Amino acid sequence: MKTKTIGLFLAVAVIAAGIWAGACTTPQAPIECNIAAANYLAGTTNFWAKYTLVSGTGTCAELLGEEVGFARYLAPESSEPTIAIRAQEMGDALAGNTFSADIDGTNDCADEEDCAGCDTSTTNPCQTVLESVPRIDPTDAEAKQANALGGMTLYPDHDGICEGSGIQTAVQNFQQEDLAVADGGTETLPAYALSYRWSNLKVTSTAAVPGTVFTADLVYTKDACRATYQVT
Repeated sequence: MKTKTIGLFLAVAVIAAGIWAGACTTPQAPIECNIAAANYLAGTTNFWAKYTLVSGTGTCAELLGEEVGFARYLAPESSEPTIAIRAQEMGDALAGNTFSADIDGTNDCADEEDCAGCDTSTTNPCQTVLESVPRIDPTDAEAKQANALGGMTLYPDHDGICEGSGIQTAVQNFQQEDLAVADGGTETLPAYALSYRWSNLKVTSTAAVPGTVFTADLVYTKDACRATYQVT
C-alpha cells in the first residue's frame, strides 16, 4: 500500500512538473507598440521635444523645442494603429493661449466697487482683464487638420523600435480677425499659417521604455519661413 502511494505521488509530481515546464516554454504573445498618450489641449503630460536645427534661417529656425502630445488608436480588426501628433504652438493657438484681448468689459476691475484697491502703477493695471482668444482656421472649423495623423507598426522590431508611416502634415491657416474690445475700439489679430510635417518617427516601446522616448524629423513652417529639425 505504501509503495503504491509513493508511486502515485511520483506520477502526479512528474505530470505537474511537465505542465509547469510547458507553461514556462510557451511563447508569450508579443507586446504591441505603445506610445505614451498625451493631449496638449487636455493638459495631460506631454513629451518635451528638443529641436536641433538642420537647415533654415529666420525666426522659424530659432526653436529650441516644445511640448508635443500623442494619441494612439487601434480600430477593431485593424493591424495598423493610427497615431495623432499635436505640437504645443498649434495647441496654444487653438486653445487661446497665444492671443488675448479685453473683449469682455463686465469682468474688468473698473466695474467693481473695490476698484480703489487696484494697483494702477503697473504696466498692466488690474482695471483690465484680458480674455483668451482661440484662433480658428475658417476652412477647418473643427481643427481636424491641426493633428498630424499617420500609421504606426503594430509590433516593435527586435530593437524595440516602432516606426511611424504616412504621417500627414498638420496645418492651420488663421485669418486676420478684427475684435471689438471693451473700450469701444478694435483690436486686430494677425493672419498667419502654421504647419508641422513629421517624418522618420521612431518610438522606443519596451518593458523598460514603454513608448516614452521618440525621435523624428520635422519640417516646421510659419508663413513663408521654413526650417528643418531633428527631434529628440
